[in-house]
Amino acid sequence: QPSTTVQNICQGAAVTALSVTATGTTLSYEWFSNTTATNSGGTPVGTNSATYTPSTAAAGTLYYYCVATAACGASVTSNVSGAVNVTAIPGTPSGTINISANPSCGAATLTYSAPSATIYWQTGTGGTSTANPTTSPFTSLATAGTYTRYVRELSGTCWSPEISITFTVVAPVNITAQPPTRVITDGNNTTFTVTATGSSLTCQWQV
Repeated sequence: QPSTTVQNICQGAAVTALSVTATGTTLSYEWFSNTTATNSGGTPVGTNSATYTPSTAAAGTLYYYCVATAACGASVTSNVSGAVNVTAIPGTPSGTINISANPSCGAATLTYSAPSATIYWQTGTGGTSTANPTTSPFTSLATAGTYTRYVRELSGTCWSPEISITFTVVAPVNITAQPPTRVITDGNNTTFTVTATGSSLTCQWQV
């Protein structure tokens, strides 16, 4: 008999095939889909195979059954399968990702123009994390580098295509060694040095 296991599938994704086993001479098969969990009154969808792979091209819920026919005897109808639930893929998020500054001195703050509890920040392409909904800003790493962050929508178990933003974080200036105090006499020179960390450093001395 066809499997009664419920299958929850995203639109366009692969689905587990259904199959029947029958005995008889010169067997033929016809598969039917139905909008209700019954094995009568369905719509023909496939013939001449004991196995049928449901289509996931359209969203919705369908059930399937098979009618087997032999050279001798009446046709036999299988039990109805479990539901095949196909969920539509959400559309690409229509909002925009905004950033506090680019390049950013230290951690950047990202906001999404159309925040939603079902639209999430992702740190990698194809991400499926639900830890950070876009109803809250996203704070990047403070480590200097170039980063890309993403936004995707979740509907049921199905994820939308993503939008992204790429930005640069530069390390803020930090003086790690200060110039020393010196006492010199008129007409003599001295040299002052500092040691600093940061990105694209320049130094302007003042008196």
